[in-house]
Amino acid sequence: MPTFRRIRELGLRAVVSAALLAIVVLAGQVPWGEPGDEAVLRLVLRTVHGRVEVCSERSAEEMERLPVHMRGSGEICEGVPVAYRLRVVLDGETLVDERVEPRGLRKDRPHNVDREIAVRAGRSALKVDFLPEMDATTAAPERDAPPSYRLDREIELRPDRVTLVFLDDSAGALELVGG
Repeated sequence: MPTFRRIRELGLRAVVSAALLAIVVLAGQVPWGEPGDEAVLRLVLRTVHGRVEVCSERSAEEMERLPVHMRGSGEICEGVPVAYRLRVVLDGETLVDERVEPRGLRKDRPHNVDREIAVRAGRSALKVDFLPEMDATTAAPERDAPPSYRLDREIELRPDRVTLVFLDDSAGALELVGG
């Protein structure tokens, strides 16, 4: 059975612990220094639309060399990876202009971008383009082309805050949060 002295000692420890916790919580609420004049623009983009089917017809010689059960329709189709061009422009100044390749050894994984950019706070015109780079080998009819994503908007970048630009692949659009 605990003694009165033991109970008083445990109570004192609990009160001291709660007081220290309260001091730490209050100290965390005190602003330290002046707020900065920079904001952060964070880009989080992920898309699985990074391949196009490139098809070609087999010649009569190629068809003759194949066993009968492998001849099929005579058309050879191959999935070819497509890179995207990411361009971020804030008030006419290009902040990012880079090529984004699909991930993976065979480049069959999704395109991923996760980047933070320090920018000045205030009202700004933001333009983000995430466009497929099609060349002669990946040129495909419009129905097979990977989607293009664009965002062109006036935003308010707040000091010491993060504005998020993310790709909602299911909706097929770039979205903005916090701006």
